[in-house]
Amino acid sequence: MGNICTLFGIITVVEAQGRKERAVELLVLYFQQRGAIKMHDDEAERLRTRLQSELPLEVFEESFERGKALEFQQVLVELLTESKNASEQ
Repeated sequence: MGNICTLFGIITVVEAQGRKERAVELLVLYFQQRGAIKMHDDEAERLRTRLQSELPLEVFEESFERGKALEFQQVLVELLTESKNASEQ
């Protein structure tokens, strides 16, 4: 449960940074990995709907497809590395 909640928190940060395509990719991963954990589903669905309306359709669809190919553990490592590097700067 902790990793999926952490992922959702990171998605909201990524989106707030204006990295909308990456947020879409990560949302797809969230929906694929959440299993029985539904605590952020309403928020995630609202964010997905907003991003879909803000991004050009082709960009959203390409981001969505890239998100399908993501591997959960690899993404967590990448996100933690990004966070660590940002905090060291």
